[in-house]
Amino acid sequence: MFSKLFNKPKISHPILGEIVLKRNHWDGTQLKIFGSDSVRVRVPGNADGPSNEAVAAIERVGDPSCSLMQECAKKLYDEHYINGRQAADAGEFDDMEEYPDIASSEQIWDFAKVVSVVADPYSTGEVTQIQIGVAAAWDVDHDLGIILQDGTITEFNGSIPPF
Repeated sequence: MFSKLFNKPKISHPILGEIVLKRNHWDGTQLKIFGSDSVRVRVPGNADGPSNEAVAAIERVGDPSCSLMQECAKKLYDEHYINGRQAADAGEFDDMEEYPDIASSEQIWDFAKVVSVVADPYSTGEVTQIQIGVAAAWDVDHDLGIILQDGTITEFNGSIPPF
């Protein structure tokens, strides 16, 4: 009886990697996206498996032929890095040595990496809404969030909670 309570369903998914059912979503740590390996992933679903619609949305986001990786780099550079760089140059940070010099958005992925991908991040039932969590060398205190709806960037968040 107790084995059913404590043994969570686990599957090996061709896109998401090994995932485990936790309540009403599937969690894993093996997603490969935007050049990052072992990315945490959370996808809504049930005991039958993850939502096909959510998996398809994540697959579209991670498509190497998609320009989204460059769009996200531009957003990170223009809306987060530049503001921080200006504050660092103005002496607003105690430790200037930790703030990297990045000349353009083309260099962003040398200083940032995707650490999480969550389908339906606000639990609204919008399974095609994807949140990409990014760890950046210039902001070690927060993961940055990029929200996508149907493959388009709709929101940028300077600090997202871990899952």
